[in-house]
Amino acid sequence: MPLGLTLGVAKAEKVELSKDAPLSEWPGVRGISGYDEGNYVAVLFLAWAYILSAKWAELLDRSEMHQCSTKYSYETGKEPEDSVQPEVIEVDLPPDANEAEIVWWNAVLSGTPTWDISVEYESEKFVSPWAVSLSGATLLRAKQENHLQSSMHKPPSSTTAFQYLTRFCDHHRIYAQCTAALSATFFTRNPLVRTAPTLPIPRSAKDSECYSTPTSPQSVAALISEHEKLLPYYMTLSSQVWSTTLPALTSMCFNPDIPCNLVSAWINAAFAVMDPIVKEGDIIRLLNGLSAHQPRLASLWLGAAIMGASSIYLKHCEQGMTVPSLEAEAWMGVTTTFLTQPPRIYAKDADSIQREDECKLLFLATPSDGSYDHGYVICWTWRPFGSTKVCDTDILLREHLGCGCHALEYEGWSWELGDGSRIEDTGVEARLASLLYSTSTSRSMSAPVSMCVSCPKQGATSADLPALPKDCEYDLYSEQKSTNPTRGIFCWLRLDGFPANEKGIYQHSWVVIGRRKDEEVDEYESDDSTAGARAQRVEN
Repeated sequence: MPLGLTLGVAKAEKVELSKDAPLSEWPGVRGISGYDEGNYVAVLFLAWAYILSAKWAELLDRSEMHQCSTKYSYETGKEPEDSVQPEVIEVDLPPDANEAEIVWWNAVLSGTPTWDISVEYESEKFVSPWAVSLSGATLLRAKQENHLQSSMHKPPSSTTAFQYLTRFCDHHRIYAQCTAALSATFFTRNPLVRTAPTLPIPRSAKDSECYSTPTSPQSVAALISEHEKLLPYYMTLSSQVWSTTLPALTSMCFNPDIPCNLVSAWINAAFAVMDPIVKEGDIIRLLNGLSAHQPRLASLWLGAAIMGASSIYLKHCEQGMTVPSLEAEAWMGVTTTFLTQPPRIYAKDADSIQREDECKLLFLATPSDGSYDHGYVICWTWRPFGSTKVCDTDILLREHLGCGCHALEYEGWSWELGDGSRIEDTGVEARLASLLYSTSTSRSMSAPVSMCVSCPKQGATSADLPALPKDCEYDLYSEQKSTNPTRGIFCWLRLDGFPANEKGIYQHSWVVIGRRKDEEVDEYESDDSTAGARAQRVEN
């Protein structure tokens, strides 16, 4: 299916520095010491913004239709004229930084758009989706500035800028903050956030002359170098938030084993624990729990928290607003809908089929040429409950019950070019497979992390678990979040009408939209065709 990527925007996004920004106190990384002392997230974020923008221009410059420009403005390093004297924070660079390196850092740290990377396309000027402009009452500048002239130097390439960033991280022994700042760039342009993101004011280590002994045998440069190889893939993921980042994060509460009529019970219990943590503003505790639940998305949640967007994504999760996305599943290793799970294999003489498998086979095995209405990914992600008699299923579906070969497998994707041709892109391939393997291995070996006060010991009963907070506002017996998923998936499954023995479902208030439809259906049914009674929760 075609997918559009945002390749250019009209203007740079504004960001500000604040002492009250999320993660102003860097929490450190469990099991690692001697690194990431102080807080340089804002500095690294601004550097990544330039690197991604430079890489963006270099890639688009291959096309004759795009005219790329990279330059410094004459205002590089110049403080804005204002009646209020701004606070200036100096950032220490490596002692052997050359003049070109210092000029670049000053441009990156400046509060005015002193570096300009743009593309002209069809007489219109665009900047990259990661272009940012630092505003507010706090300014940054390199400590080694010494009134250098930017006109003597050209802006560096993405490769050279990445080397400057690596040298900076190596000088300050920064790794985790560098990765966190990179993940924050995924949320530079968040359609769900209207206010300018705030970044923590840079703060050097308490004693920059005396770092603690690092525990990792690898050098910072070796660790960070992996990011440079993956930059184009990061850019692809972060330039289409609706198809990648949003579905991945909202999958936090999704479980393909939970039926649609139990969505409320599943989500309410989780947020009865999480909501007080969110209200307290305990971001560290929240991130610990989210990272333990989905280690593969830990860096994304960290980036969202830095940009002040984590609470918005959690609100979507709380409301059951999961977003199915084949792109997120293939590229980010998450599950966003039950439809992508392999269906069971049934014997030839099977009498019934699970309704979730009925949905999967309708999606996977029926024609997708428009003659059928089920060959597309639907917005209803939670599986239906119960089973259907084989004699009541679609005739075309029955021949596939015992196949065992219907499943989605990612092959790659292709770029559609202006001349109508395509370029196949297989992706990261072995590098990604190695990364995912190491992630799953570390997950199985890592110690469990809990959002509760303490982890329950083996053999503990419910009486031993921490009680819910007294200010818990959740009605754990509310079934409101189950209504739409149940109605949606059953109406999709029964587009051509309900079997007679599902009267207990289609007459339930969660499924039936109007009474007239009830009456129309009843005209064609006899009294003995019904099965099951109407219950408080739809169950059949």
